[in-house]
Order: sequence, then structure tokens, then C-alpha cells
Amino acid sequence: DDAAAVDELLWGYTRDDGRDAATSARLVDWLGSDEVAIRELAMFHIKMITGRDYDFHPTAPKPQRDAAVTHWQEFLRRNGSLIPAEE
Repeated sequence: DDAAAVDELLWGYTRDDGRDAATSARLVDWLGSDEVAIRELAMFHIKMITGRDYDFHPTAPKPQRDAAVTHWQEFLRRNGSLIPAEE
């Protein structure tokens, strides 16, 4: 499963991918991965798509990462995707 995630993350994403709810949710879910490489790649793409990081640091202690992931999950609940429809 991790290999498939890394493969997908290495192919990359565009800003248009950020308009897709499923892709957005998958990227945010990967922020909670146990593998630092997956967290790093997911945050790289999220920041490239949105310009935001909400203080997520892939190597930070788990409680700090979890707080940032919760912030991203709330963002998705409010907007539906990383790039809201009105943008």
C-alpha cells in the first residue's frame, strides 16, 4: 500500500487535481501516514496546490502533526477540495 502511495505521489499533481474531492482527501489522508516520505510528498503537493501548509511539518511530533491534519480535514469539510469551486 505504501509503495502505491509513493508511486502516485511521485507522478505528482496539478492545481486542477486540487479541485477533485477524492484526490484532495487522499492527499490529506497521507499527511497522517506512518511513513515520513509519504507525509513529505503529500505536504509538498498540498502546498504546491494551495500555497498553504497550516504548520504541518512531516517530521514534527505526532501530536503536532495530528493538529495540522485536523486543520486540513476541517478545510476539506468546509470547501470540498483543496481548491474550492469558487476559485
